[in-house]
Amino acid sequence: MPVLRQRERRPDRAFERLYRTHVHEVYRYALAVTGNRTDAEDVVQNAFMNAYRALERGQRQVDSGGG
Repeated sequence: MPVLRQRERRPDRAFERLYRTHVHEVYRYALAVTGNRTDAEDVVQNAFMNAYRALERGQRQVDSGGG
């Protein structure tokens, strides 16, 4: 049973890492685009909820090759 519990936590840990790494830059971008703090917060919340749901489904981030 402990192995199953570890698997259940992996999306949460991956999401926490993703969130901590990118939340500030996503917020800054959303604020620049919307020009409104409340709207930017909504955009960030929606973006990270979509990311969390994708991680739950087992989808992985695709590197666009940019940079």
